[in-house]
Amino acid sequence: MQTWAGLFRRVAELDPLECRARSERAEFESWASSAERRLVSDLARVVREKARETRARTGISIAVSLVTDAPSLASFGGARGLVSAAFSGSSVDLYVTRSEGRSPSVHLSCQRAATTSRYPVVVTLPGYLAVRSDVTAYRLLDLPERSPATLDAVVLRAFSILFGAFASVSATRALSDAPLRRPSAQSAV
Repeated sequence: MQTWAGLFRRVAELDPLECRARSERAEFESWASSAERRLVSDLARVVREKARETRARTGISIAVSLVTDAPSLASFGGARGLVSAAFSGSSVDLYVTRSEGRSPSVHLSCQRAATTSRYPVVVTLPGYLAVRSDVTAYRLLDLPERSPATLDAVVLRAFSILFGAFASVSATRALSDAPLRRPSAQSAV
């Protein structure tokens, strides 16, 4: 027959496991929160470095901005940080989101500039997952493959998307600016 004393002993024996689980969850949450802040900071640093390098090598200026903890980030899945690279009316935003108990993830959002025939286009893409690599550090995995990625590769992808959007806008503008040709009488035959 079970007694209260016996039940309390069993609960006391279980408690260390629950305490350990709570402690591990709290430790992970602390790491994830810290990694999220570092990830935004690291992305901003690398985007600025690559914008300076792009200007030095090509003469093209890329505007870089950093937004943290702003109400405007709510539309970005509750992101707490966003790094934006903009050129000629188009922009690519790298934003970091994280739900409680989860690792931070980086997403990309591209807004292509408007043209005379098209409204601005916004596309969001899955990006990268930050995973714990030791007590405090993180490493990135490309999504959905989960292959290792670097901050340099993330920023290269963002800049490639940015200049791809610029090329798309330029091509659309060139087509809309081209005079319409009427078929000649010979080509109609």
